[in-house]
Amino acid sequence: MKRHTTRRNALKAGLALSAIAALPACQTEKSLDADVIIMGAGLSGLYAAMLLEAEGLDVLVVEALPRVGGRMFTLNHDGGFTEGGGQQIGASYARLLDVAATLNVPLYEQTARGPDTGYFLNETWTTDTLTVPQFPAAFESTPPSSVLFRLLANEPGLESADSWLTAPEAFDISAAQFLTERGFSPDAQALIERALNANQLDTYSMLNLHRSWQLYKQSGGMGATQYVEGGSQRLPEAMAASLKRPVIMNSPISAISVSNTDCKVQTQSRTYRAKHAVCTLPFPALQKIGGIIGASAVQRQAFAALPYTQIMEVHMQSSAPFWEADQIGPSIWTDTELERVFANTDRTGALNNFHTGWVNGEGVEAWMSKPDPKAAYADRLAALRPATRGAMNPLALIDWTAANPYAGGAYYHWKPGQAQRFATDMGKSIGNLHFAGEHLGLLHTGMEAAMESGERAAIDIIEGRV
Repeated sequence: MKRHTTRRNALKAGLALSAIAALPACQTEKSLDADVIIMGAGLSGLYAAMLLEAEGLDVLVVEALPRVGGRMFTLNHDGGFTEGGGQQIGASYARLLDVAATLNVPLYEQTARGPDTGYFLNETWTTDTLTVPQFPAAFESTPPSSVLFRLLANEPGLESADSWLTAPEAFDISAAQFLTERGFSPDAQALIERALNANQLDTYSMLNLHRSWQLYKQSGGMGATQYVEGGSQRLPEAMAASLKRPVIMNSPISAISVSNTDCKVQTQSRTYRAKHAVCTLPFPALQKIGGIIGASAVQRQAFAALPYTQIMEVHMQSSAPFWEADQIGPSIWTDTELERVFANTDRTGALNNFHTGWVNGEGVEAWMSKPDPKAAYADRLAALRPATRGAMNPLALIDWTAANPYAGGAYYHWKPGQAQRFATDMGKSIGNLHFAGEHLGLLHTGMEAAMESGERAAIDIIEGRV
C-alpha cells in the first residue's frame, strides 16, 4: 500500500491509525497463543506491537537476546555509557519523535561542534592541516570520509524520498566506478574505503548515498539532531514496558512455518501459534534458520544476497587526556588497520573520556580472528599513538558481523543492481506472515525506516481483518 506523506507529519496526521480506528477489538482464539506473534524486540517489532495493541489485538513479542532494542544498544560503564548501535534521531524522524513524546522519553539536542580529528596518513600525524597527495588536486584537503558526499553535492540528485525505487541506471553504479570516472586512483579509493560505512567500494551502490543525500537535504532546516537521555536503548525499553504482555526474552527463533490461516514460530523451548506473525529478523539471521518455506524466488535471492555492513566496535575509556599530551585530536582517522576512533561527548558537547574504535568491511575479519580483539586493538593503538599507552582501557567489544547469529551485520546496503530487483518484493507478506525491519523502509533509512516498516506491517494485518 503506497502512501505519500511528509516524514514530519506521518504520525501527527494519524497515518498509522486512520485506516483502522473504527475496527472492533477481537478475541484471541483459545487454540492460539496470541493474535499476532512478533519476532524481534527492536524498533520495528515494538512499534508494530504498540500499534496493534492500540487496536485491541493480543500481541506477543519474542526476542532472542536478554534485552530489547536490537541494534539500539546502550552499554553502561562506571562513570557513563557508550552506544553500540543507532543513536542519532533526525529532525524528520516523525514516528520516533512521536513515540518518545508519547512515552515521556526525554531527548536532548547536541549542537556543539564535534571533537577535533587527528589524521594518521602516510606515516604522519596531523590535526590542523590535512593534505592527501593521493587525491586529485581539488580534493587534497578533503577528509577521506567527506569525499563522496562532496562529489554528490555537485551531481544531479534524486527528486524525492522514494524516487530511488525508479532511479536511472547511472545512479546505481558502484562507488568504485563512480570514483574512477572522477579521477580517483586505486590508492585514493583505498583511503576512502577506510571511512566507508559499508563493506567495499566495488560492491556498494551509489544509490545508497544518493538516498542518504536526498534525505539529508529534505530534513535540512527542520531542526537539530537529537539523542535519548541516558542512552538510546531507553527508548525501546519504554516501548516494551508500554505493552500489555511482557516481551519473552532469551528465545531465539529456530523455525517459522506459515499458511493462509496461521503462523507457527518455533523457539528453542517451545512453539507459538498465532493467526498472524511479523518477522523483523535481519536477512542474515533469517538465512541461519533456513529461510521460510513459501518465500518467492525474489525473496529467497534477497535473503541470501542482501549485504549487511560488517562492523567491529571497541569501546574504551581513557584515564588521562592523551590528546593534550601529544596535541593531536582526540578522534582519530588512520590509513592503518585501526581505521577510526571516535571520541565520545556528553550532552553539552564536552569530551567524556569514552572512545569507540570503529572498523568496518573487510578489515573486520583479521581483528575478529584474534583471541582478544579489544585488547589487540588497544595495543595496536598504543603502538601507533604512544600517548594512549596505559591511558586507554578497553571495555567491550561489539560484534556486528556475520558471526553474530542474530544480526549478521550492522545495517544493510544495496549492491549495484539489487534495489530495483528486490526492494518492492522482498518484504511482501507470505500468507499471514508479514515482514518489518530497517531494510524494508521505502521512504526512510535507519531507525525511522524500522518504524516505517513496523507501521506498514501493522496496517497490513489490521486491513486484512476488514
